[in-house]
Amino acid sequence: MEKRILVITDYKDAYRQDISRSQGIDLVQFKQVLEQEGYAVSQITYNELVNHSSKKGYTDWYIVYTSSENIEYKEYIKDIIYDLQKRNEIIPGYDLLMCHEDKLYQEIYKRNLGIQSLDCQMYATMKDLQKDIDNFHYPVVIKNCVGAGSISVFKADNKKELMKCSKKIMLSKDFFEYYLKAAYKKVLGKLSPYYFEDEKYFGRLVVQQYVPNLECDWKVLVFGEKYYALRRNVRKNDFRASGSGKFSFETPDDAILTFAEAVYEKMKVPFLSLDLCINDAKQVYLIEFQGIHFGPYTLIESPHYFVHSGAWEKIEGKSVLAEEYAQAILQYIEKKLK
Repeated sequence: MEKRILVITDYKDAYRQDISRSQGIDLVQFKQVLEQEGYAVSQITYNELVNHSSKKGYTDWYIVYTSSENIEYKEYIKDIIYDLQKRNEIIPGYDLLMCHEDKLYQEIYKRNLGIQSLDCQMYATMKDLQKDIDNFHYPVVIKNCVGAGSISVFKADNKKELMKCSKKIMLSKDFFEYYLKAAYKKVLGKLSPYYFEDEKYFGRLVVQQYVPNLECDWKVLVFGEKYYALRRNVRKNDFRASGSGKFSFETPDDAILTFAEAVYEKMKVPFLSLDLCINDAKQVYLIEFQGIHFGPYTLIESPHYFVHSGAWEKIEGKSVLAEEYAQAILQYIEKKLK
C-alpha cells in the first residue's frame, strides 16, 4: 500500500477530540508529523467525501477518521466508513467505531476477543430482563448503552431497584406511543385482545457485576508505547468515579498497567482509552473502553507517562496531543507492515 493517508473530518472540519468535546486536535501539527515520515496526507470532510468529491471512491488508502457523539451523525459516519473499509485500511478498525459510546457492543467485542472482565448481561426489552431478574447477584450496576461517563449509570441493591432503574432507561417515546395506539384502536373498536401482550419498554442496557469497596478507578490512555494513568476517586456517598473531579496523577499498581497493555495488544489499535478498577486481591477489571473520539485530559494534563521495557518505567515530561496521535498511527502502520 502506498504511503498516503486520508484524514476524514466532521461538519466542523474537526478530528475529535481535544480537551473540549467541541474542539478537534491540531491538524496542522498532526499532519506535519505524518508528512515528516514520508506520507502524503489529504484531508476531507464527510460531506465533501460523499457529495462533492471528484473521485469515484478511495482505494488502498490508510484512512484516519473521526466519530461523533450525536447519534444520528454517528450513524451517517458508520454508513460511510463501512463502505470505505471494504477497500482501504481504516484506522481504527470498524469494530472500534461500533464500540464508540455503545456499551452493549463493547461487551460483545470484549467477549469475542476473550478479554476477561466484569460479568455482564445485555438487554433491549423489559420482558427479557424480567426472565433473568432472579439470576443476578445483587447489588448490580445498570447502564444505558448509549453515551459516556456516569450519566444513566445506576446501582441496584435488589430486584425492585433493578426494575425501577431499568424502566428509567427504557422509558422512551415508544412507551407513550404504545398507549396512544391502544386508545386509538379502542375508540375504533379495533383493539386486539393480544395487543397488551406486546412489549412496551424498549431500550438497550447492560447489567454489570458490582465491585464493592472501591475507593477509585483508573483512566488509562494508551498511545503507541506510552501509557498515561489518572486516578479518579469515588464521589462521596456514591459508587461512581467518572465525573467526580477528584483526580490525581499517581503511579498505579503494575497490575493496572500490565492489564491495560494486554487489552491494548488484543484490540490491535493505535490508541485506546480504558476505565479500569482493581480490587483488594489485585484483580483488575475493564469497566469500559473507547478507541476513537475519547477525552484526552489524562494525556494533556499528565506530567509523565509510563513505558514497558522489561519493567514499568515512569518518564517525566508533558506530551502534545496531536503529535501523540500521529506517532501512535505511525507505530500502528509499522506493526501492520511487519
